[in-house]
Amino acid sequence: MILFVSGTDTGIGKTVLSAALCRDAQGQGRVVLATLPSLGTLNHTALSIEALEHRGQPLEGLVLCGWPVHPGLTERSNRQALAAMAPLLGYLPYLAELDTEHPGQAELPALLEFKD
Repeated sequence: MILFVSGTDTGIGKTVLSAALCRDAQGQGRVVLATLPSLGTLNHTALSIEALEHRGQPLEGLVLCGWPVHPGLTERSNRQALAAMAPLLGYLPYLAELDTEHPGQAELPALLEFKD
């Protein structure tokens, strides 16, 4: 299984890199797409799913990254819309203390399942 993190920067460099990663990953398993629950995620995720489909890369499902402790209307409605696009495999909570300069040193929580 391949974790594909689709960044929010839509600059051409990242787009080309992402396409190359998908091309190189073909035939090596299904993809888990990491996405955000915030504003703008629906279009970005839909385009990422379309790009994966166009390249023949099967999608296992989505993981919502940065799920807030107290999700608002935007996050809750985006979760529902994302679930209509692909299976939601779970979420990772928002980590305010995450050191983005040294993310490999962080203790990340296990993938959590949504409890309705």
